[in-house]
Amino acid sequence: MSILPPHDSPAVFWIDSAGQQQGPEPLSTVIDRVAFDQIPSSTPVWWQGAANWAPFNTNDELSDALASRKRVVAPTVEPAAQPVVEMPAASPFASNGNDQPSSDYASPFAAAPTSEPTPVFSSATSFESPFETPTSFQAPTSFQAPTSFQAPTTFEAPTTFGAPTSFDTPTEIEAPTSFEAPATFDAQATFDSAGPDSGATDTIVVMPEPETPATLNLGDPDELDASFASLTERSEAYAADQARAATLDETLSTAIQAALVEIGFGIDESTTSADYHSFRLSAPDGSHASLAIARIHPGATVAATVERPVTCFVDHGTRASVALFFGDYLTSEGDTDQGLLTKHLAAIVAAAGKSD
Repeated sequence: MSILPPHDSPAVFWIDSAGQQQGPEPLSTVIDRVAFDQIPSSTPVWWQGAANWAPFNTNDELSDALASRKRVVAPTVEPAAQPVVEMPAASPFASNGNDQPSSDYASPFAAAPTSEPTPVFSSATSFESPFETPTSFQAPTSFQAPTSFQAPTTFEAPTTFGAPTSFDTPTEIEAPTSFEAPATFDAQATFDSAGPDSGATDTIVVMPEPETPATLNLGDPDELDASFASLTERSEAYAADQARAATLDETLSTAIQAALVEIGFGIDESTTSADYHSFRLSAPDGSHASLAIARIHPGATVAATVERPVTCFVDHGTRASVALFFGDYLTSEGDTDQGLLTKHLAAIVAAAGKSD
């Protein structure tokens, strides 16, 4: 027996990449979104009657429906046989003499285009063209060309062209008789402040060799030891913060389960997908509930990891959703404020249990 909702009624809710609830939409629309890669197949979905939020691709019936939809999206293309239109045996026109079609006759060409139909070829031994071929071609009996062509009798060119009468070119080019290159080039030679035209002689500047100290000048040994200890402490603290940031998602899941048990729920099933922790719950009165909370993706530090809120969904009769700021439940000593988390979670459960 299928547990899926009807394909054409808005009943399915789903969670987008920002953790926001979307819907309700018909099941067929959600399947199309996955088939056309608008949302990933791991998107959490829920409808009235489903036990819990669950990724789309974990439901076998949804996976079969998606596979069927993809086969429809990309069908195998086969050449289709050319349809042959059969003309009605009886005239569609009434016998009232006005050449108008009767009211109870539906023309088979009501939606046909106005252009000429394409002839249908078959394996028959003959083909009757729908176009009438003329029996002869009659060319014109005569062609009358113009009796004369009057070209211009004369062409008047300009009588004179005023070009320069002469060009003055230099009679000769005087090249330098000789080229004296410097005999030597000294890269260290410099001119003094008087300039090269002052008659001063060139001066060679010799840079002094740096003096190497006999020992390294590091400073006070006690002060150096204190500085290194401070740097080491900061480095170790940063490494510990990174390690803690990497475990915050697991800490969140453990804290949520402890809060649910403290409220009084029994945890029937828990699953973890790429984006959510999901829990199937039993209340003391025998009713069922479900909770889904977005996972925490680790950053470089704890502060960076808890900067963005995580969305929490609770279904218990009706649905309630809210963003939780996990940084609110982390103490300065590095522990989790379990009491505050339980209080907030109880408030969400109470909101989901209200019938209005």
